[in-house]
Amino acid sequence: MATEKLPSLSKLLLAGFLTAKKGVKIGNTDFKMSKVFNDVNIDKNNVKKYNDFFNINDSLPLTYLYLLAFPSQLSVMTSKQFPISVMGLVHLGNTLEFKAIMDIEKPVRMETSTLIPTKEEGSLFPTFSVNFFQGTTLVATCSSNYIAKRKRKSEKKAEEEVLPQLEKRVPIYTENLTFTQRIAFKYARISGDFNPIHISPFLAKSFGFKSSIAHGWCSASRVFSIIEKHTKKELKYITVNWKTPILLPANVKLELYDNTDGSTAFKVTNKKDELCLEGSVS
Repeated sequence: MATEKLPSLSKLLLAGFLTAKKGVKIGNTDFKMSKVFNDVNIDKNNVKKYNDFFNINDSLPLTYLYLLAFPSQLSVMTSKQFPISVMGLVHLGNTLEFKAIMDIEKPVRMETSTLIPTKEEGSLFPTFSVNFFQGTTLVATCSSNYIAKRKRKSEKKAEEEVLPQLEKRVPIYTENLTFTQRIAFKYARISGDFNPIHISPFLAKSFGFKSSIAHGWCSASRVFSIIEKHTKKELKYITVNWKTPILLPANVKLELYDNTDGSTAFKVTNKKDELCLEGSVS
């Protein structure tokens, strides 16, 4: 498999906006595509800025790997062969896991692949997988799932989503979190993600939002940093699902729960008691 140099996130975001005319299409077979990026260096100065911003003490936190994985996924999304406009994709969830000790001083090879199961009608659900290698060792994995909405040709009653029954459990920890436009700007500078829906209330409205929205990974990273401090353990596995955008400015409530398997579950709700994000870590 041929290897490529990983483009900058700014170039990829611009390329993403230029895919708007693609729409949401797929053929008669599942769409599969892979790319390999060699010698991707980890910017230690940027890791420090990320750690300082989220008050994290890890030399290389697991959550930071998403900042490396996202450009590789976006490189696939902006390829001519990819059948869906980047603007038509909504990020639903993410899972990251350390498989071995990762050396911040060494470059990584990222093997990125996508699968879009074919469907005659209704929404499509693309998944992306990123495997991080140092030498021949698989050191970490990142998987992301998206939805690309399409109208059905025939009417079908939507199935009600089954949400985790955390409401019936007593939280072990609760904290109120504030998200502002200033926080969004600071995170954009660290992550390189200057998507206008996060940093411009005016442009966010043109995409159908009432105001700008918090970066999904910014909200998740804040949650994960709090969990690390509460459990006093470095996170090796995390999974998160986004449900409702956090409209800026916002005050939200974080609740943590103990799971029977030793992992920690979490949920974040807004003032309307709507679930914004939920997941678990260990």
